[in-house]
Amino acid sequence: MLIDTAKSFVYNGGGLKGVLMASRLSGLSPNLTVRFTPGTLISSYEVYEALRRGIAVPFRKRDAASIRNISELKASDKGGMIFQPEPGVYEKVHQIDFTSLYPSIIVKYNLSPETLEHPERSVFLSTVLSTLLNLRIETKRRKKTNPDYKGIDSILKWMLVTCFGYTGYRNAKFGQIQIHERITDISRELLLQIKELAENMGFEVLHGIVDCLWVVGEPISAFKEAVERETGILTEVGHLQLDRFPAYERRHGRL
Repeated sequence: MLIDTAKSFVYNGGGLKGVLMASRLSGLSPNLTVRFTPGTLISSYEVYEALRRGIAVPFRKRDAASIRNISELKASDKGGMIFQPEPGVYEKVHQIDFTSLYPSIIVKYNLSPETLEHPERSVFLSTVLSTLLNLRIETKRRKKTNPDYKGIDSILKWMLVTCFGYTGYRNAKFGQIQIHERITDISRELLLQIKELAENMGFEVLHGIVDCLWVVGEPISAFKEAVERETGILTEVGHLQLDRFPAYERRHGRL
């Protein structure tokens, strides 16, 4: 078995343990896994799981998108939400970040191409991604105390990141643009929801972009719990301090 370590994104990001995890998930040999992109790996994982479950896989994808007029396209294809920040210097800023937001939306809202016109059908995409998402949540937790999980977490993160893009990719076996648009639609609703929640709890909202919100206020733990309770999606909290801005500190005589 030959592992190409020179120009491999997978190896450089995940190491040997990440390569072996991706190989096991995708059904590809390690020497092939290390040569592919995360997008190819997530696609291979979905195909492998479909075949394992006895689900037919289209040889050539023909229904990635249908013809729509400009009004329909404008109404549906809006992308992620951004709250433009006011320029300034702020202290004790907290960043609240959804964990794997787009995959979490797919799983939580049972999104899959076969349910667009037939909601009663069994859902493939959300069920197959739930396994990957649960793995990622667990490895992200474990890497905080055990660095051996860092590479595996990195590979799972990138596979989940690309799973969203592949829902809108015309050649993806299980992609369809309406699912892609529905995911971003829900993400916009969620960001607006937690912005309103923050303001109702007395926090000042500074900035927001797709899956992150920057706020000033305390206690941030209470806000984190409220966000997870209201949305059903896990979050991480980061803290920005003035000691990351030494130029500001020098101007104000703090260094």
